[in-house]
Amino acid sequence: MRGNARQIAAKYRRIAQAIPKELGDAEKTTAQETLKVAQELSSGTHRARRGDHPYARRRPHPPAPPYLINIQTGQFLEGWKIQSLENPQSGKITHSVVNATRQAAFFTKKGTRTMIGRPINEELQRRMRGPRLKRSGAALLKALKA
Repeated sequence: MRGNARQIAAKYRRIAQAIPKELGDAEKTTAQETLKVAQELSSGTHRARRGDHPYARRRPHPPAPPYLINIQTGQFLEGWKIQSLENPQSGKITHSVVNATRQAAFFTKKGTRTMIGRPINEELQRRMRGPRLKRSGAALLKALKA
């Protein structure tokens, strides 16, 4: 970088101001993409026959990977939301994808006493790790060019 001390300081100030904005935009975009993937994973079409419990602990025989959630009533699918929280000290906004339905507790990693775990959150994290890192890296590069 060339220039006098004042020009270099101004450049670094612009970069310092651009980083939070660019990373925040990248995080918001990632949250929107994660929401779409969560809805996709919650749109399974398997219909259990009467008396058929493919996710029962006693004899599990899932028709698809356990992280896929069947649509059934649609409440779980409709429960996915982007939750945005602002840190009062830093002003940084964090975006999270959550499922606010009552059923969400049943689809945890461990499952229930009678049902195997349905690790949809772990699958979301696995699928979105790469795109999130890629998007964050691109945001940092964009900020450095500010």
